[in-house]
Amino acid sequence: MQHDVFGDHVSRDLCALAVSSPTSKLGLTEQDLLDRSLLGDPEIVPGEKRVMVPEGETARIVMAREMRKTFKDTYDLDLSHLSDAEVIDSLKYNIFPNLFIYGGPGLPQIQQARPLGNDVNRCTLDVIVFRPLKPGEEPDPAQVYRITEANSYKEVTGVSEFMGNVLDQDTQILAWQHEGMQASEKGHETLARYQESRIRRVHETMDKYLNR
Repeated sequence: MQHDVFGDHVSRDLCALAVSSPTSKLGLTEQDLLDRSLLGDPEIVPGEKRVMVPEGETARIVMAREMRKTFKDTYDLDLSHLSDAEVIDSLKYNIFPNLFIYGGPGLPQIQQARPLGNDVNRCTLDVIVFRPLKPGEEPDPAQVYRITEANSYKEVTGVSEFMGNVLDQDTQILAWQHEGMQASEKGHETLARYQESRIRRVHETMDKYLNR
């Protein structure tokens, strides 16, 4: 995972797909990496067949090629001007204080955390999912679905099982983090130097506004 901070208001995280962790001892082949990788949101890029990695190529090259082919064949969209990383990787921009933009064509969505009344311990998370249009297709008006933390995102029409699992996991992690901070004896959190550098910048920027 790569983290970048661009001033006080914009940061980015990049999660490269179809590459093995440098700490992994599994000895995965390029075919293993491709088999374990997701080629975008299944609602946009359905996985109908197993794709093979030709000799001399990498899983990333094959993933990017398949993604470009799917978008061209299905949506008549040309992704040839994008790099492999832009096509297949998880790329998210964080806009201070509460907007998250996923920019890749395979997982296009916007998330926004908003206050829930005056309760400082709760919030509302808006998840706006985008879908490319097929040639000549006219989209229906977007439907709004409201669920609580007791529900699963997989219950929402149009949310794939994969994306529902990711959002459900994020919701559970948020609850655990909140409980941990409330129960903390030291009264503050400790942030990792690099992995949580973007969180630190959010608090630094917030302090600048509060101290004006």
